[in-house]
Amino acid sequence: MTPAESCGLLWPTLCAIVGPTRAPNTSSHRMADTEQTSPGLLKSLRNVAVHLVASCRTRAELFAVEFQEERYRLIELLLMAGAALMLGSLALLLLSFTLILLFPVGQRIYVALALVLFYGAAAILLVMRVKRRLQDEAFSETVNQLKKDWECLTPPE
Repeated sequence: MTPAESCGLLWPTLCAIVGPTRAPNTSSHRMADTEQTSPGLLKSLRNVAVHLVASCRTRAELFAVEFQEERYRLIELLLMAGAALMLGSLALLLLSFTLILLFPVGQRIYVALALVLFYGAAAILLVMRVKRRLQDEAFSETVNQLKKDWECLTPPE
């Protein structure tokens, strides 16, 4: 797919707004052509500027929406992590204490070591999950749209 096809044929539209290029006129016709094409050229430049401003506005709105989503996502992650840490710590403390007390005095140290190994493995798995969750690219849609815009604004080869 060419850049013009991927961006809704923006380049041909810009070419149509600006108009076709013409061969240079002779000196006798230059003054008359300048007077006739000046309003058209200003209108074309104004249209290009309007389209560029509209495109920038759309991208800014997309960025604002994604920024809000990222804020909510971060707050959600922090609240879930804090709650999980607090509740998990209480549960593990009580469970560990109960398990250790169930065994005879001579075997309690082995039970405590087994629990430490189990909890350490579980903590490593949770850290890996948190890292995987934080690897999601922020503002991915904004970046994709800006790449498409860049492709649209560069002339086709």
